[in-house]
Amino acid sequence: MKKRPLIPGSADQWNLEHLAGHYDSLRDVEQMAHYSILAGLIKHFKVGRTILDIGCGEGLLLDHVGKEDFKSYLGVDISEVALRNAELRSNKKASFLLADAKSLKLRERFDCIVFNEILYSFPNPLEVIDHYRPLLKKNGCFLTSNFIWSRKITSLINRLNSSYNCRHQVRVSNECGTWVCAIYKR
Repeated sequence: MKKRPLIPGSADQWNLEHLAGHYDSLRDVEQMAHYSILAGLIKHFKVGRTILDIGCGEGLLLDHVGKEDFKSYLGVDISEVALRNAELRSNKKASFLLADAKSLKLRERFDCIVFNEILYSFPNPLEVIDHYRPLLKKNGCFLTSNFIWSRKITSLINRLNSSYNCRHQVRVSNECGTWVCAIYKR
């Protein structure tokens, strides 16, 4: 039987990468900076009552957002393997959903939608944001964190800034590289 190739961005690919430990480094201290910035933006702008985390992986953002800073959290990811680990973080206020972010339909509205190091995995990142914008409450915001590893990412950040109303943007660097975290108005 011929082995079928992995489709980039497919559930199979994400599951294999998680099983191989490709994302284990996200738990390292070097990653704390951008997670802390996102958590700080949620707290400072008081937009975290209800949080939707697209491409949440193992739900690591929850380790940085204070339990008092949100009422409910829904993490969405396509990787069953990642969500098995994320379930360890679930509680009365936090839950997880196995789904493809490109086609997910929800009725609930959120104060904050987070795209943490996930936008560059989509062929058209702005389309993904526009898909979720109707899920934002009236004064809702979306947050992004992007690791700068190519000019393509810098271009994506420039497109985000020219397409949406950026309330605040933070650039944080360490020995691993540079992240740009931002909060945008609905």
